[in-house]
Amino acid sequence: MDPRLSKSHRIVAPISSHRRRATCDEVSCKYLREGWNIVVEEGPQSEQVIAQVKLSGRRYEITRQLSYSLGVRKELELVRTKKSVEEIQEWLALQDETMHTVITFPPGQQCFKPHSVSLHRPPLYLVRDGLQPYRQLAKPEDWVDDFQSHLQKTANQ
Repeated sequence: MDPRLSKSHRIVAPISSHRRRATCDEVSCKYLREGWNIVVEEGPQSEQVIAQVKLSGRRYEITRQLSYSLGVRKELELVRTKKSVEEIQEWLALQDETMHTVITFPPGQQCFKPHSVSLHRPPLYLVRDGLQPYRQLAKPEDWVDDFQSHLQKTANQ
């Protein structure tokens, strides 16, 4: 079909005009209430993350943690077969160990996630004829009428 003969209808609420930035308090953020952790594998990346955390002005605690790359299937197998503690420790000794940096942020402070809230503005009702730019209709009823007449026209072809 020739794109010049097409018609499209959209109802949009752009973030730039219909939302604003918000604080953790305004959105009842879980991290504000409960705190949160960031876990990063040891190495240059962990040092970069720590540097950013120090610049953030937030309260935090850093710990280092050794972990094994078991995989869920192997963990289930170890539990299901009821291996002894010694057998599990022996098996773990043969696995790859990875050191992780754990950064713990206590509750009561803003998290790093950007939050937003609605400005409760009505959406924009847009119609595009062919390759023309979208035009905004003033009322939702006008958009519905235009959409219905286009559907009827299409059905009659």
